[in-house]
Amino acid sequence: MQYDLMGIPLIMDGRRRSPRTIARACTAAENGGYMRDYVEDTNGRIKRLCFDYIRDPWKRNPRTAQDKCVREEK
Repeated sequence: MQYDLMGIPLIMDGRRRSPRTIARACTAAENGGYMRDYVEDTNGRIKRLCFDYIRDPWKRNPRTAQDKCVREEK
């Protein structure tokens, strides 16, 4: 499914990102990975798709895991 073409924003590190940028970041994440977070509206439809970095505790030089997905509409 191509969420960006459906008008659903793709959020990574608290900012709107392109599918290509997200794919590159997910591929290059050495000390962890990105978890998808589907944010729904009151009708249960996807209104935002966020990618939250989750660090792998078994890797060296871990980056701090952060959930920067904006949960509320501005």
